[in-house]
Amino acid sequence: MQRHFVFHSSSLLTRSIVAAHLLAMAAFAFVPVPLMAQLSLCAILFGSMGYYVLRDAQLKLRGSWLELRLDGEHVVLRNRGGKEFTGLLSRSTFVTPYLAVVNVYIPEARRGYSVVLMSDSLDAGSFRQLRMLLKWDMQASA
Repeated sequence: MQRHFVFHSSSLLTRSIVAAHLLAMAAFAFVPVPLMAQLSLCAILFGSMGYYVLRDAQLKLRGSWLELRLDGEHVVLRNRGGKEFTGLLSRSTFVTPYLAVVNVYIPEARRGYSVVLMSDSLDAGSFRQLRMLLKWDMQASA
């Protein structure tokens, strides 16, 4: 069974990020604050949208996660910058048929990282295998 997964850009995640940010921008239209404050908040949200689309959906930034490898109890993540991080699968990992949020705690860095994967981030067979392995690992650690 495959235990090494290479990600590619996700149009579903791109659309989800854009929709969430546009919804937040639209909500500011109903907040009674000065126009300059609304424009400033929209500019911040626009920058945030661009950053997360480039990092998580299009995988263009150095910190974008490109690969995940399951090695027994450990999870190895590799980013576009070529750095590899070995950590433990967190119990807060979330798996559904169309979305997987893989939370990995890196003890050396004393922090966790999240990898957001939509069903089009991998080919269908690989995504199914990853979901199955993650569910098994989470059940085994429970």
